[in-house]
Amino acid sequence: MVFFLAWITVLLLTCRVQAASVFAHFMVTNSANYTSNDWSNEMKLAQDAHIDAFALNMAYNDPTNVKALPAAFAAADSVGFQLFFSFDYAGNGNWPKSDVINLINQYSQHSSYFFYRGKAFVSTFEGPGRADDWPSIKSQTGCFFIPSWSSLGAKPAVETGVVDGLFSWAGWPWGPQDMDTYIDASYVQYLAGKPYMMPVSPWFYTNLPGYKKNWMWRGDHLWHDRWQEVIFVQPEFVQIISWNDYGESHYIGPLYDKSMEAFEIGKAPFNYVTDMPHDGWRLQLPFWIDMYKQGTATVTEESIVAWYRLSPAAACGSGGTSGNTAQQLQIEYPPAEMAQDHVFFSAVLGSFSGVVVYIGGVGQTAAWTTVPDDNVGVYHGSQAFNGRTGAVTVSLMRVNKIITTIEGEPISAGCPHGIQNWNAWVGSATGDTISAKPKLSLYDQSCMNGTGANNFAGLCQFACTYGYCPLGACTCTKMGLGYEKPNSTGVNGYPIAGEGASYSGLCSFDCNLGYCPPSTCGTVEVPLVIPTVSPFLPPACTSGTGEGNLAGLCDFSCTHGFCPMNACTCTGQGAVNVMAPTTDKTGTAAPGLDATVYGPMCEYTCQRGYCPEGACVEQDSSDSGSGSGSGSGSGSGSGDVYIAPSIWDEPSPVIQCQPPCSLILPPLPLDSPSTISVPPWTTPVTQSYLTTRTSTDENGLTATYHGYNVTTVFAIISFPTSVLTEVPVWGLSINASQTDPFNVEMTRSLTLPHMVYVLPPFGTAPTQTRSTTTLTPPPYPWTQTAEDSQVNRGSTKTTWSSGPPTPSVSKGSKGSGHSCFPFCFWPCPLCPPGFGISGGGGSGGSGSGSGSEGENEEECRTRTAQVCSTVCVEGSGCDFDCSTTTGCSATASSTKIIGTPAPAISISMETWTPQTVDREEAISLAISLESVLSSMFGTLTVLKGPGTTTTATGPAPTTGAGAARLQLFWYTEGSDDDGEWDFYIYYGDGMGDHGGCPSIVTPDFVKKDGSWRGIHDGDSGFNLFGTSCKYEGLDLPTGIKGKEVGKFVCDGYRDATCYEGDDSQRTCEYWTKTYHVMRCEW
Repeated sequence: MVFFLAWITVLLLTCRVQAASVFAHFMVTNSANYTSNDWSNEMKLAQDAHIDAFALNMAYNDPTNVKALPAAFAAADSVGFQLFFSFDYAGNGNWPKSDVINLINQYSQHSSYFFYRGKAFVSTFEGPGRADDWPSIKSQTGCFFIPSWSSLGAKPAVETGVVDGLFSWAGWPWGPQDMDTYIDASYVQYLAGKPYMMPVSPWFYTNLPGYKKNWMWRGDHLWHDRWQEVIFVQPEFVQIISWNDYGESHYIGPLYDKSMEAFEIGKAPFNYVTDMPHDGWRLQLPFWIDMYKQGTATVTEESIVAWYRLSPAAACGSGGTSGNTAQQLQIEYPPAEMAQDHVFFSAVLGSFSGVVVYIGGVGQTAAWTTVPDDNVGVYHGSQAFNGRTGAVTVSLMRVNKIITTIEGEPISAGCPHGIQNWNAWVGSATGDTISAKPKLSLYDQSCMNGTGANNFAGLCQFACTYGYCPLGACTCTKMGLGYEKPNSTGVNGYPIAGEGASYSGLCSFDCNLGYCPPSTCGTVEVPLVIPTVSPFLPPACTSGTGEGNLAGLCDFSCTHGFCPMNACTCTGQGAVNVMAPTTDKTGTAAPGLDATVYGPMCEYTCQRGYCPEGACVEQDSSDSGSGSGSGSGSGSGSGDVYIAPSIWDEPSPVIQCQPPCSLILPPLPLDSPSTISVPPWTTPVTQSYLTTRTSTDENGLTATYHGYNVTTVFAIISFPTSVLTEVPVWGLSINASQTDPFNVEMTRSLTLPHMVYVLPPFGTAPTQTRSTTTLTPPPYPWTQTAEDSQVNRGSTKTTWSSGPPTPSVSKGSKGSGHSCFPFCFWPCPLCPPGFGISGGGGSGGSGSGSGSEGENEEECRTRTAQVCSTVCVEGSGCDFDCSTTTGCSATASSTKIIGTPAPAISISMETWTPQTVDREEAISLAISLESVLSSMFGTLTVLKGPGTTTTATGPAPTTGAGAARLQLFWYTEGSDDDGEWDFYIYYGDGMGDHGGCPSIVTPDFVKKDGSWRGIHDGDSGFNLFGTSCKYEGLDLPTGIKGKEVGKFVCDGYRDATCYEGDDSQRTCEYWTKTYHVMRCEW
């Protein structure tokens, strides 16, 4: 297994020798009624999604093939799209060898047939029993053969000796788990450098009893997670399952009423595809596919895609559907235990944005679970139904402005067909056209987050954080800039007694960096065991029971992993004990018994020699087919509308705007002064200071570099009571879909005081002084659980209706309300729930503001408390620092962060300073928070005032492909005492993927360097672009991959910006080595 993990790593670095391609699985049988225009339109949609070809799934003897193939290839030749054959051996049985040969030879003559390495590309769905046909087929067609023989598995499929590569059909997760890459790893291992075609699918639900199919696999986050895994695994090919397999609900192509025969033939209880579009899943494919194929991608239009089921899981019966399927010897679950009642969403953005989800008119600011490392790329998250039903909208919002909104189908408390539809509704919306791309190409990224199965979870989570995420043991869940490893402890880690070699690499890596969990790793080398079952596989059923005459059937079948939940109860789990059929007989349910319960049981047991009378009837086997093989928009609206204070003089005010719009309500005058009490507010506060560090690598070279020490503490702020004469009111967001008038339920919006928060010094800060930061709590109340009686005045109601804005006033008019504070980071601290970037809550985020600190000295009782801070150096891991603090009501917290007490300091404020909405004051405040921004983003980036932006001057070296880019490698042929600088020039998006080996790609300029495997400030004499160039910046390497380090100055051109490379050693051939020093871009 050690060899396995090492081999996997090598393969990941070497397998991508040709251009990557993405295909979509296309069911030819569903095109029976297509016109030539239908074919052309399908292909154009695929091209728009950056898909390279359709894999034409064809069942043997399907009459549709005769008409479809000539039409498909004619359209593809015309459109410039590509196609290849995927022979389906499961639908109508095996394909005759002669038919396969004739079809390949006939249609591979078309310019649109997909070729790889000069050979016609051919795949299958199943058919390993006809493996002996393929040597002859290959010799007579010259095809490149990459079948899906997933029923065999990777190792036996390779051992047939006839495959040139393999396609896996395992595109869905097991049970309630998220998708992993363990099966992908097995294919990469056993293919040993041959091409692997990786499956990607968004969903799976089928209820076709006529085809003996009624199960679902978990979709939920799958579409996003799987593309993240593609980015890490980097297979030679990707196949999307599917374009138009409607019967299994994983289609991403358009719906056609004339293509729904599967539901009639398959005896579906209802058509679960009608009015359930999935087109939105194509919207963000260009970004994912470009990132996979080219290592980078450009965001040209911001967009969001959302998907969800239209009824809560418990709203109605399951329809007999299982989660997982015993047909594949999986433990079955009630589907409600697998599918989450969530609205899922992904956005492609050029910069950070918030997302607001409304269900049934109740809005909630949702959280992203995935944010790209430099804020450019794909974001992902979800929002629970939380018992809500009704209309659904999902909006992107930035600085309290709606970027775009999905107007979704409503979630219903019932089911239109009486049983649950486990299919997803998908919608999408686009925003403005922009141009943004990630700062780093994939070539410069590493794994930042990951996980593993069972005991591997903790080991993988730690190791993947620092770039070591072996495919055979872990699943990488995010790529990015990465983190610098903690200092080595010198501890050698080994698997503990009873474990296998799969743990060796992870224990060695983790223990050396300070994480050595005793449940898996130790510091003493012990003999290892060879596991008989993979530690990464999910469990199978090993025993079970049933009622009545199902008892014997369940006892027999559950022992071998076949334990359908509608017939049996699984009572034991473990390694699957597979039993192959022992006879050519099969069985069916005895007369009078429920065929849906007894049919599958009798079929399984009778094939294996157990066919009890009274429960089953034995039959001769016969061939039977399985059949199905394998709203958007945005509007301009009225925008922000400031409502006149005169509405409070009306007995029943009516306010209007044209949706989509935001109503900014004036404060409500009170008849008499009112005393307001606000509960304590808890918020994290970040301290940082710039520090200088040195590090020495394995070659004894010492580098000095700058970094930030960061700590986070939790402040508990208490507010004094306050007497108010008017009450600010939350604004109101009206979605584009809202047309009918409704009564407005208003909520108070109390602006809380700005305050200066003083922290004691932490760690080894050079100045050892107290640090100060300014906080602004979100407006109160933070949540609304009941109608606010203070602003909803008894029977008096305020009504909204669609129309010209009225009664409105100008922004800033006397008595008008205020929109969100103009200087907001995420979460925006002054936006109401469902109204801005973030809705606030019991624990708010740090904010910005101005004001003063106050204390009530008469009531202050001096207390002492232990304050434990999490101290991190950016990219270098964390330490834990505890100190004693003294002050008013200083307390320690019992909350846990990574197993250590979280800090808490309680302070009381008394002064209530007015809120400022002055932009220049906000900018001034931003600059004052420069250190905090630096700790968050790693660079000193603040919002600047007018006239402070600078633009590059002079031309960039260009060709027709775009501005020039440079990669610099340090290359040595023998020892680190003799090396050279190798410069490579690229234009446009192509940055190269050869690892800096001059034997693979000849450098554009070479300069002998001597002993330094980096570059110094002022190094010059580089003759590029017909002129002389030099480097100005930090001495490299500093050890901070991707950091902006300086500029590359070439006479006659504007300066290029340079970023540090990963400095990792790569072996080109034999003893020669290369190191990635930096990349520069104009």
